[in-house]
Parts: sequence; structure tokens; C-alpha cells
Amino acid sequence: MSQNRHGTYIYRKVVPQHLRPFLPAPYTGKRELIKSLETKDKRIAEKRMPAVEATFLKVLEQAALAHATQAPNVAADSNDPGHICSATPEEIAVQMAANDAYVEKALAAVIPADDFPTFYRTLGRFGLPVHSFVPFPTPDHEKTTPDATAVSSSGSGASINDVIGKYSLEAKANEQTVEGIRRDWQMLCDVAGLSLASPISAVTRKMVRDFKEILFTHPANTRVKEVMKLPIRERGAYAVKKGVPTLSKGSISLKLGKIQSICAFAANEGIIPENPAQGVSVKVSEEEKSLGKGVAYSADDLKAIFSHPVFAQEPWDHKAWLPILALYTGARLEELAALLLTDVKKDEGVWVLDLSPFDDSGKVVKRIKNYHSRRAIPIHKDVISLGFIQYIRERKAANDRQLFPLLKEVNGERVSEEFSNWWSDQRSVFGITDKRKKFHSFRHLFADLADRAGISLKTAFRLSGHSLNGLGQGGRYGNGLSIPEMAEAVNRIVVPVAVPGLEKEVSA
Repeated sequence: MSQNRHGTYIYRKVVPQHLRPFLPAPYTGKRELIKSLETKDKRIAEKRMPAVEATFLKVLEQAALAHATQAPNVAADSNDPGHICSATPEEIAVQMAANDAYVEKALAAVIPADDFPTFYRTLGRFGLPVHSFVPFPTPDHEKTTPDATAVSSSGSGASINDVIGKYSLEAKANEQTVEGIRRDWQMLCDVAGLSLASPISAVTRKMVRDFKEILFTHPANTRVKEVMKLPIRERGAYAVKKGVPTLSKGSISLKLGKIQSICAFAANEGIIPENPAQGVSVKVSEEEKSLGKGVAYSADDLKAIFSHPVFAQEPWDHKAWLPILALYTGARLEELAALLLTDVKKDEGVWVLDLSPFDDSGKVVKRIKNYHSRRAIPIHKDVISLGFIQYIRERKAANDRQLFPLLKEVNGERVSEEFSNWWSDQRSVFGITDKRKKFHSFRHLFADLADRAGISLKTAFRLSGHSLNGLGQGGRYGNGLSIPEMAEAVNRIVVPVAVPGLEKEVSA
């Protein structure tokens, strides 16, 4: 929403180039959809804007459908799912912003009903929660008669992967949660000599107990390739030889909990006669539970961090900018590391970080945690004073695409993986001994600082990309404060220590 030269508010939406020829009349060929809100009063304009936005989204939906139906080798019959299958991932991504229902239909057409892994990976690419989609139909071989009182032979053949998929749909789990469940089940399968394609009825109580015993000697860091390429029963010996930390009781309890949840679900659904994991658990004291919870950095921690040599170097690179941005935005590390230069923009006269999985063409190029993570965060005045906008200009002058061009995605790892490992190694340099304090501690600290600044819980959750039940979703995609009002709230946040370089004033 913006104002024209007469002061009247207007709403405009950029049309992706490939959709412009397919826009319905009278919009055909237009670069932007523009509508006057017919008022100079901002509050009235904000009330009128949702209806105009809904109209424009329907127009984009029609254009995307028209584009898909005219793709090569596509049946002309609009009832034939073939014309949905022809949509490219980029077209589906554009359409997602306009109408989630279209994406449901498209994904259901292109992904086999039993291919849950692909289904969840695709949802993750679009940053959508599992429960926004219509569940796949239950395959005939897994259906049981209504009057069945015992587990059917067909039901007992349901694979571990099938049950994980069905459980996740009912639990409304996001893609990251589903992958975590599948990862821990794969570890159990490695112990038991099974695979995720094995029937869940093959899992026995002895297998679960063996899994529990092996977890007590398993290395804590499951992302080290040198560890994970070893047979699971040999990893304990590796941990002893290398002197590396093993899984905490809290971590073991969480892994067993994922096994129990899936087995309990399968038993309740009549897929297996009983839960083989019931009662297989680990007693964790309150003190041990607290060790697994993340905590915020303290003022002394910040002083130690800001004394690191990366903040004394000129110019700053990602090793300095990432902690600064995390401190002032509360954003997740991967959200910041994967930013493109085009994600830093002015919205209603305010500099913002636009966090979404898309680039300017509508192509999905980044990972975000979930649907609520799509948001615009106003950039704090301190960050601008530190020279962040000047840094953007320098990167653009160098023809970079990424905000932090030295960070790359390698072998499917997250863009932030290398920096995350580096930051963990610096903990001894900072003198921070509390193992609960990690880069994510900036996110906890942001929540504390927002509370001290008098920012409402609803606004704080929007800024950080959290869902808060009935309070609405995060960021610019929910109703609530305008971008300038969000900026006013953000600028009330005060960091409790001196931030190096704040004397460097740069015009924005």
C-alpha cells in the first residue's frame, strides 16, 4: 500500500512476467495490478485493502491456471489433472501465494499417493504446514472393514514410513518435525536390521530396548559425517576413542518419545495389536531437563562476543553481520544466512528484511521453517547506523546475488552449516561455558528485549515468525500493525551493552 502524488492511498501488486499475457481483461499484459483505495486516511485505506488484495489474488490465480493449461503436451480438458501436472515448481510457487487450494490440487496430481517423503519435502520447499493440504486417500490395501475387531493382515503390512506419514498429517506436523521423526526411526531401523519400508508390525519390544541401550553411548553430534557413516553399533566405540560427548538423557528421551508416539498411533489405529515401545523410557531429572533448553545470552556474553576480532575488522563480513542481525531481529540463523540482496528493500518507506522462500521471479530458492516464518521485519535504526545499507550497496556493486556470498549450500546442507560450526567453535574464544548457549540464544534474547521494550506478545511473535494459536500468524501475512508501526516497535528495543561501531552513521 502506498500513496500517489495526490496523497490518495493505492494498492499495487507486481505480476510475474510469464503470467502477464495470461491475465484476464482488463488486466492483460499489465506489469502491475493497481487499485485506488479512494481515501487519504490511512486507517480507512487499511480496512479497504484486504478486499482489493483478495480480488488481485483471484486475478493471478486465473492467469496461473491459464498459463498451465497452455503448456506443451497438455490435455485441453480442464478436468484432466494433466494440465495441473504441467505447472512448473516456479508456477506452483507463484500460485501458492494466490491460492493454496491450487497447490493442493497440483501436488496431489504430481506426487504418488504413497510417496510421503516427496510430499513433505515439497511442502518444505514452499514453507507450508502439512495440515494446509487435503490428506492423500488411504490406499485400498490399507483399508479395513468397519466391523473388524482384530488387526487385518493388510493393515499389519503398513510400512513404518506410511505410519509416520499418517501420524504427521493428523498431528499437523511441519516438514522439519517429520524429518526429525524419520531420522530417529532410521536409527532404530539400523539397530534392528529393518528399513523405513519394513512393516511396522516387524518392530518388537526387544528392538526398542536395544535401541535405547545403544543411544546411551551414541555420539551427541549426529551431523558429523565421519560418525554417521559408521555402522550404528560402532559409533559408541568411536565416541570413547575420540573422547566426544554422548547423547544426554534428555536427547535420548526425545528420540524414544518419537518411537513411542508412532507405535502408539499405529496401535490406536489398529495397524498393530499393541505398542512395542510402551514403557521403554529414560528418567530425566528436572536439572537434566533444564540443560536441554536454550537460554538467552547475557549482557556479559554480549560483551565477550563483541570483543571478538571479527568486529574489529574492516569491512565487516557475514561473521559480524549475522550476530548483529540475529540480535536485532530475532530471526533464525538459516533465515538470515540465505537472504538475497533483493530481500533487503523499502516497504512503505521503511527498510525491511523480507523473509520468504521466493526470489523476485517467484522461484523457490530458500528454505524457511514453516508458513508462519514468512514475514517482513523492519530493520532497527542501530543496524542502519552500523552501515548495513552501505554494505548492501557494496554487494550490489560487486554484482552479488546473495546477501552473504561467502555462504554456500554444499551437498544439500543448509547455507548456514559452515558458519554454524564456526560459531560453535568460537564458544571457547568467547569464554561461554554454558552449553545451552548457542547462536539460537540471540533469538531468546530478542524475545527478552522485546518484552522489556513493552512490545506486545502478538507483535513480538509476528516479528520472530512464531504462531501463537488464536493470536494469528507471523509477519506481513497476518492482520495487525502496518510496517511503519512495526518499525516503531522494533526501534524501541535497546541492547544492554555497547555495540561496536555504532558511531558509524550512514545515510539510508
